[in-house]
Amino acid sequence: MLAHAGALPLPVQVTVYQVAASRMALLRAYRWKLVMATCFGVLAAGMPGYAALRAGMAPLHRIAAATRAVTFSSGALPVDPSLLPAELHEVALALQHMIERLRERYERLSQFSADLAHDCRTPINNLRGQTLPAMSCGRIASLQMLAIAVLLLRFAPGAASRMTCPSPPISMIQRTRFLD
Repeated sequence: MLAHAGALPLPVQVTVYQVAASRMALLRAYRWKLVMATCFGVLAAGMPGYAALRAGMAPLHRIAAATRAVTFSSGALPVDPSLLPAELHEVALALQHMIERLRERYERLSQFSADLAHDCRTPINNLRGQTLPAMSCGRIASLQMLAIAVLLLRFAPGAASRMTCPSPPISMIQRTRFLD
């Protein structure tokens, strides 16, 4: 084209092409470096954090181990609350009081069981003492069996209302005449 005098120059457009393979390789290398740095950072922060957590939880693990070792025959909680951190001091004291209350309730229950066994054994032994001589005697045995029945009715008062007699009731005087 011929240039005309006084005419404006035409704009020139230059297009440059570059192969993107080198940029893609750079981005891939950067991606792997970023993934590796992230993994290393997580491990570098996680390991000391885990160690600090284990060290911080050690007193609590000691309390748990000591609690598992507590029996009713052993003494108090084997961990001294004054040796624990301030945060766990209240927990250890509360646990100590709970163990003392449980031991007290266990002793009361044991005493109740012993008293109940004694209260059950005494009437049974009385009945047994009455029946052994009654089995060995003749006519007197019937009177003793009557005394045993009275003892049984005194021992179980609710049973008297549930008992049914096949014959009409006989007075005590009639029973003794019948036995003569």
